[in-house]
Amino acid sequence: MLKLRTIFAPGSTETADFPNQPAVVRVHAGDTVVAVVNLPGGLPARGKKAFVGMSADGAAAIGVQVLRKNPLTYFLEVKLRDPVLPQAGAGRLDVTFTCEVGGLLSRVGGSLRPNRHGTRFHFP
Repeated sequence: MLKLRTIFAPGSTETADFPNQPAVVRVHAGDTVVAVVNLPGGLPARGKKAFVGMSADGAAAIGVQVLRKNPLTYFLEVKLRDPVLPQAGAGRLDVTFTCEVGGLLSRVGGSLRPNRHGTRFHFP
């Protein structure tokens, strides 16, 4: 399972529309696409501060929660069952996470490091 958790804060002039904008998360390792989560229907509201969407087959989910109102800060969590990750080796794997949710675009890069058995990757 691929899990991504991050905190992001949009600019003061940006507004999010989670229920009416598509939600797309892409994970790239160099030129290789590792995973894509696409929820064209957006993220329906679940309470006052949370927005959660799932794929039709239940293999992917994206959730956003309001952490703070001032400055406006969100917590984003993505879960994807059965991603196509390359075999864990001795070295690190450089990846880029691109998230477009509610009309907001965010991108972060980093290195995934394999565990000592070479069976799982971890983001620092």
